[in-house]
Amino acid sequence: MPDDARTLIDRCLHGEADAWRRFVEKYTRLVWSIVRQHRLDEADAEDVHQAVFAIAVSRLHRLRDAEQIAGWLATTTRRECWRVMRRRRAVVSAGGDSMTEVPASDATPEDARVSIEERQIVREGLEELGGRCQELLEALFSAPAEPSYPQISARLGMPVGSIGPTRARCLRRLSEILERRGIHGGGRDSSS
Repeated sequence: MPDDARTLIDRCLHGEADAWRRFVEKYTRLVWSIVRQHRLDEADAEDVHQAVFAIAVSRLHRLRDAEQIAGWLATTTRRECWRVMRRRRAVVSAGGDSMTEVPASDATPEDARVSIEERQIVREGLEELGGRCQELLEALFSAPAEPSYPQISARLGMPVGSIGPTRARCLRRLSEILERRGIHGGGRDSSS
């Protein structure tokens, strides 16, 4: 019998791996449908999909009405798509790298300050992560253009088929580091 939203969320919050798998299976089509509406390239679309579920992991405990989870995920997905689109517009194209952004035209000075602080925390988190994970994530996200998996494979001597799973594990570890440093699900916690 399928889990109702509250039961499924409760099981997720109790750390049941099968419940998380069912949660992702249940809502992944919703997330992908919204991502596709924004016409992101494949790499950005994958990033948004992963980010939405990473945000869910870090914020699910705050959800007051489990029946609103689909709407919350839809809103979160739209916001992540907009964030990626703003970042793409804001990247300095002439000789810059994707870690050197200029604020988007609709950003306030406070947005720019928070963005700079968050990027610094992410850099420090990557350094703490270290090793193969740091190399992989920097290769994936620090290049001026999105590198292909074959390019990453050649650069790091890593099989193409292991890049995606390794990336997911590394992002999960980085997310834990960032949460300890005050960044939750891609944004600064409002209580800090």
